[in-house]
Amino acid sequence: MDAVTEIKRRIDPAEYIGRSVKLQKAGRNLRALCPFHTEKTPSFYVFTDRGSWRCFGSCGEGGDIFSFVQKRENVDFREALRILAEEAGVELSARAAEQRTRAEQLSGIVSAAVDFYEQQLVGDGGAEARAYLTETRGLDAETIERFHLGWAPDEWRLLRDYLLGRGYSDEDALAAGVLHESDSGGAPYDRFRGRVIIPIADDRGVYVGLGGRILGDGEPKYLNSPQSDIFDKGRTLYALDVAGPQARETGTVVVVEGYLDVIGPWQAGFRNLVATMGTSLTEQHAARLTRFASRVVLAMDPDSAGMAAAERAGSLLLNFDSPESMGAAQRSAEAITANVDLDLRVA
Repeated sequence: MDAVTEIKRRIDPAEYIGRSVKLQKAGRNLRALCPFHTEKTPSFYVFTDRGSWRCFGSCGEGGDIFSFVQKRENVDFREALRILAEEAGVELSARAAEQRTRAEQLSGIVSAAVDFYEQQLVGDGGAEARAYLTETRGLDAETIERFHLGWAPDEWRLLRDYLLGRGYSDEDALAAGVLHESDSGGAPYDRFRGRVIIPIADDRGVYVGLGGRILGDGEPKYLNSPQSDIFDKGRTLYALDVAGPQARETGTVVVVEGYLDVIGPWQAGFRNLVATMGTSLTEQHAARLTRFASRVVLAMDPDSAGMAAAERAGSLLLNFDSPESMGAAQRSAEAITANVDLDLRVA
């Protein structure tokens, strides 16, 4: 067992965080005023069954016990690891720190790309993308900001130049999946160009990848980050970090196909939707879903492919028999067979 896993096994995040934050019961979880920004209504949650925390207020911070220590103490991961190892009585190995540091480095690059694309959306060159989001999709400013939507200009190396200016190397940006290797042997270029950008986070709210929806008739319509050390479509469900609280509160999570199938309904008040991002539901997806809710509703597109996907996913969920993951939860899967897309807008 590596040091990080052993530390998590030995330290109860709720007990540790509760030493400096006044936590109160909120259903199956714990809630408090966020220690990282000023607020009057508690928006800071500790999820006791998965050992993570997240602020759903203005700062939007989240993660595990390591990221909590990093944020609270204003230290890097190596120092947080040292602090918690001492607390837990765990002897450190160099490899554990290196692996976690690498993942955080790549996530930092994706986060920098998200910042860049958000800036481009509100700039003069983002008018077409703004019109698509507000007029075609009907999204308001709050929703666009909540999901950190952005715009990738149709330029070859705009993001690359931005990242280089912030001290990131081409090698690391390639590993993070935001640049693409040049076939001609030249400098790497921006993977996403001429696309509305949808940031992808893991269930802790840490950015791991990007999705891009092209404007116009180009192909492919949707483009995702490639598989990397931090992003795996077979394990990642879009917006699980956003949907988690309501899924836990209601005991129900709704699975749709695409990002925008999540975002439109979220604006209308349906806050427990996640998306498979165009891939089939996997056992890893199912394991994550059943940690959040006992009831899974499959709302795939109402065409033959969507219904086939719902049938496969339903079969997988109904036969998912890991008692460790399922606990005493009642299992059920339902397919929505409405004759309209869930978003009720263009695909």
